[in-house]
Formats: sequence, C-alpha cells, structure tokens
Amino acid sequence: MRNTKPPSRYHITSRNKPTNQARQVLDTLKGQRVIARSEINGFYYPGVVSKCISSRKAIVHFTKGETQITPTEFIIQTGGATPCPPLKVGDFVLVRTNEEGEYYRWVTGVIIATPQSARKDDKFYTVLKYNNRKEHTLRRGLNKISKTQYIFTCRYMKETQMADRTM
Repeated sequence: MRNTKPPSRYHITSRNKPTNQARQVLDTLKGQRVIARSEINGFYYPGVVSKCISSRKAIVHFTKGETQITPTEFIIQTGGATPCPPLKVGDFVLVRTNEEGEYYRWVTGVIIATPQSARKDDKFYTVLKYNNRKEHTLRRGLNKISKTQYIFTCRYMKETQMADRTM
C-alpha cells in the first residue's frame, strides 16, 4: 500500500496562519480610544478606532461625528494603560484645548516650564502652543510626541490653513 501523505520535509503548513496572525496584530487598535489627526485642519481630535483596514491605515470615528481613514502614524492611543513619561522643558507635546466649545482638540506645543517638585500645589505645566500663545495645563492635558511628529504636524496645519485662505 502506498502512503499518500508527503514526507515531512515537504509538508506545507496552512497558508491562512500568517494571515490570521497579521490580522490579530492589526486589530489591536479596534475599539481603542485614541486621538487622531483630522485631514481637514491637521488638529488632533478624540475618537475611537472602528477597524484597521491595513497595517498603515485605520477607520476612526471622531467624537464630534466625523469618520475618516487615518494613517496609523497619526493615531495616538489614550485609553487603557498608556505610557506617561516625565516631561521636561523643551519636550514636544500635544496640548488639549477647548477652543471649539463642546469638543476639545489637541494642538502642538513645547514645554517651557514644569511644576516645581518641592511645591505640592504647583502642578501646572506651561506650554507654548503652535500659535505662540502660552497655556497652563495639568499633565493629563499633555501628550508627549517626537520632534519629527511635531514638525510634520505644524507643517500640515499651516498648509491646510493656507489652503483655506486661498479658497
């Protein structure tokens, strides 16, 4: 009788296995609370990831009602156990502001003063925002970003504001 099973060195594993593993990695953002960059004006707004459509893009439902496909490099998780590194003068951050009334947004800024550790009542950071305005805020209203992300976000906001003025 002949063995129909190929020798073990020719055994082919299921082709779906790598796909399933990749899908599990991509779906880690699904349902997560995030702040994500708006394609309209470049500011960051709170929202929830509804689905990852690829390793580089996800569908985000913003709390103000809009939905958009956002590159994952412009999505920052805010829910759950997220890192909260110590901030020092010169760090680049996203600052939570409430300039649009009911909905808040996150704008770029640089830390210019930190709380004095000796005084327990002094818990405010001073931030110079993208528009050269100072703001005093608590740590929970700040999210540290890289210098590259800061530069890219500022450039994108300026480009969208220029495009709005020319229309």
